[in-house]
Amino acid sequence: MTNLSIRINLNLSRHCIETAIRCRYNRCLSRAFKTGCMDDGIENGIDLLKMALETLDFSYLRSTWPELAGHCNAEVTLGWNFHHQISILVNGHPIAYSDPPVSRQY
Repeated sequence: MTNLSIRINLNLSRHCIETAIRCRYNRCLSRAFKTGCMDDGIENGIDLLKMALETLDFSYLRSTWPELAGHCNAEVTLGWNFHHQISILVNGHPIAYSDPPVSRQY
């Protein structure tokens, strides 16, 4: 069962949200393999980061919220909400979940 209380702070001062998540995911995997230890905290973090990489619409996020395009000092946090969806907080305010917007074609 995934830990819903996990929160991961992302540094977007140099990268966009997608690159920041990818870098964090790679660092967590590397640390788990180097130490040979995969405790619940590391495993839950890797699960959250992997799910974000697989499900978030990064183009939409970057174009809708300029803070997520990177090169900013906003406080960005990735986590789970209580509906077991990925949540993104910018300066403490929820802005998006893992369900991308439905595009309508007429």
